[in-house]
Amino acid sequence: LAFARVRTRPELLQVPSFVVVATVGGAGAPVLRSALACALAPLARSVRAARPFRALRDGRSAFVGRAPDPLSLWSLALVCECLRAPRAPLELGVQLSYAATLGLMLGTRRLRSMLTPRAPRDASGLETPLHSTALARVGRASASALAASIAAVLATLPFTWARFGEWSAAGLVATPLSVPPMGLFLLGAWVRLAFPSLVPEAWLAWL
Repeated sequence: LAFARVRTRPELLQVPSFVVVATVGGAGAPVLRSALACALAPLARSVRAARPFRALRDGRSAFVGRAPDPLSLWSLALVCECLRAPRAPLELGVQLSYAATLGLMLGTRRLRSMLTPRAPRDASGLETPLHSTALARVGRASASALAASIAAVLATLPFTWARFGEWSAAGLVATPLSVPPMGLFLLGAWVRLAFPSLVPEAWLAWL
């Protein structure tokens, strides 16, 4: 980045927000990794691409930034982690975090295509209207969540097996099932921080 010509773009305004969220979240290692990746993505769009300008119809040109590459961001985040703490790759938390992220990037899409229910077709070979209903969307969302869970569990399996000598097959399903209540819990917790009277503590404890 030192030799790249970085342009000011609206996306760069997102970067300070990630710093604030990481600070409020306790600045733990997982939070910092997520904040670092989210901050690097908009920066990539502000760095010159191989062909930095695209001709427009009115004769003017528009700046074209680099497209964020997940593997590059993953690698750069790991390099930053090692620079901060050279022995970080030996820690189980770091191994699980980066292995799970790599599995999500490389395996989720292929697994999702295998798990997504195919659209029913009528005699003419056209998709039936049922496929465009909310039920079909729920099926696709469930397949995506299960695919992500399988990808992450398989990617971290070598580390969990080497350290604990076991793994939990139930985690393949338990992880996606925990997402809805966890999402409600986080939303309720943020609202309670700002307006304590609106969200009962018992409701958060139940979630």
